Amino acid sequence: MHFPRWKKTLEGFWNSVEYSVTVSKNVILSAGLLTFFSGQPAAQPRVPVNEVVAPNTEVRGFASKFLLKRAPGRGFITRWVQHRSHSSHSSHSSHSSHSSHSSHYSGGSTSPAPSGTPSPRPAAPPKTDASSSPPPAPATTALNSLNDDFNDLVRDEGKWKFGTLTPGLSSFDSHIVAGNHNGHLEIAPRAAIAGPHYGGYVSARRWDMTGASTVVEVIRAATGSANTIFSLVVDSNNWVRFVVEGKTLFFQSRVEGIKSSTSVPYNPSQHKFWRFRHGAAANIISWETSPDGVTWHVQHATTAEFTIDAVYIELNAGTYRPVVSPGLAAFDNFRFTQSDQ
Repeated sequence: MHFPRWKKTLEGFWNSVEYSVTVSKNVILSAGLLTFFSGQPAAQPRVPVNEVVAPNTEVRGFASKFLLKRAPGRGFITRWVQHRSHSSHSSHSSHSSHSSHSSHYSGGSTSPAPSGTPSPRPAAPPKTDASSSPPPAPATTALNSLNDDFNDLVRDEGKWKFGTLTPGLSSFDSHIVAGNHNGHLEIAPRAAIAGPHYGGYVSARRWDMTGASTVVEVIRAATGSANTIFSLVVDSNNWVRFVVEGKTLFFQSRVEGIKSSTSVPYNPSQHKFWRFRHGAAANIISWETSPDGVTWHVQHATTAEFTIDAVYIELNAGTYRPVVSPGLAAFDNFRFTQSDQ
């Protein structure tokens, strides 16, 4: 049967439409949404796309990915998705490992983070709390820094060293026990030993006695002919000192090797505190005693015949001949005051 030409044209048109609809049903969608003739808006794709305008009924393919969209007044156009560093395949099992690798931060990497993921930043350095920083040590002054109540269990090495001065350096005996004990400085002279044997504390540095005073409390003096000594020493030929020997308290000095001495009967309660005091105006040095550390009595005074701006301080005890029971010497509450009293 023969059909008019227009019927063949119409039949061809409907076959084309029918073919297009059949193909569209089999299109694999990887991004976006197929828009039908109804004009429903397509969902936004997850990755950027490029539009390519096509003839009304032509469908193009790219890497087997198609997206059909109707262009107003022009029929179908082809919208296709480009392959971009696998980011459009996040749901693809073979590419799932990429997202996990790209999210890993390496300190030395400068690669950007995956799209939509904030770029990792290195941890901020810890804040420094200035208040947690230790404060600077206070400045040490000569004033009163030698003061010592001997309550520590050990000798303060910054203040004192072991030794002896006025009896002579060769008289030092390291076997004499001297140290902080019972809240005092205690020195135990050796018993029944011939020759000079002395020991105790000597200041670790020199001190300026100009216009100053220095005091010590004598808790106990050694017994017999053993000596208990408190002195200010420039060197072996120039010094001043208190010495208890038996029942006598001596006030002695040595200037350029020449020794001078005065004394009073020793009364442990009345002579409990010993003090050296220098009057800077008249350059007078005084030996003073007190029962309570408040009321003072001048026992001896003389012009300072050597410079006293750099003296060692000595707290000592010992013997110069055998003593069966030398006992124990004990000092307490040492004070150094830079003032003219």
